[in-house]
Amino acid sequence: IAIDFVRTLKDSGLDWIQFLDQNVGCCTFPCYAEDHGHPPGPGLWMTAAMQRFVDACDALRREELEASDGQREMIFSVEATVNEYFIPSFHLTDVRVVPPGHMPSRGWVPLYHYLYHELIVIQGGFGLGPEPYHMPIRNAYNLVVGEIPGGVMKGDGKLLNWDTGNWAPWEPDIGDDDDSLAMLATTAALRRGAAKDFLVFGRMLSPGTVEGIKTMRWQLAGKDHQIPAVFDGAWQAPDGRFGLVLANWTTALQKVTVSEPRLGKRAVEHISDGETRSSARETERGDLVVVLPPLSCVLLEEAR
Repeated sequence: IAIDFVRTLKDSGLDWIQFLDQNVGCCTFPCYAEDHGHPPGPGLWMTAAMQRFVDACDALRREELEASDGQREMIFSVEATVNEYFIPSFHLTDVRVVPPGHMPSRGWVPLYHYLYHELIVIQGGFGLGPEPYHMPIRNAYNLVVGEIPGGVMKGDGKLLNWDTGNWAPWEPDIGDDDDSLAMLATTAALRRGAAKDFLVFGRMLSPGTVEGIKTMRWQLAGKDHQIPAVFDGAWQAPDGRFGLVLANWTTALQKVTVSEPRLGKRAVEHISDGETRSSARETERGDLVVVLPPLSCVLLEEAR
């Protein structure tokens, strides 16, 4: 049944198929039937059965590639970080970010981004972050961990600004759509521009040392929120250059101090806040003060 459904999706013209959408991580659900050709209950048969399924999906992909003389390429993805055993069988996986300070009981860290960034190109549409600043917060954090900024558009053309990992009611409106669009534009511009070698083709490194980050505190609907005003992430480009990415999701100017020997003696600062501008910065004399305009992001790039 599953393979027939995947074949139907292929024949419908889809080039990207995520059939394993509730099988989070490419997990196999246990089965207790006694007449399905496997022992009743969990066991090693589960991995073997999943392997047969993903191999069958790959066979469909290869058949289509051959039938189209190499013109139609298909990819398969898995919801929520495909497990390491099945990484060779998939092209992509999705990870929905949880920004620092939000839902502390989740204890979310970008471990998969650090280990397997090349498998992650989404989840800009979904992710978590508190209202009424859900969209600016989530896209600022999407940027620094190497995910594509994005959002969900409602029927009236506005952005869905509610805190949800899935779907949410369209009404009532909450937050500021202009701020959401501004954060989306500035992060996308930096990712597609100066930070492309780092955030798209690079590797995540251990975090940098950034001090002076304010904590924004507010209450809404009986909930207390404490979110850093600036997010940061350290990255390495394919040619070995070091880069530090920072994002200010607030509507106020933010000033932080960076102490990062990996930047070397000189750095290039790229600021994106509706326009992108670059300037040289001296780092050999110690700490570097970085000023982030409202709803902006910055790349500090090792100069060579």
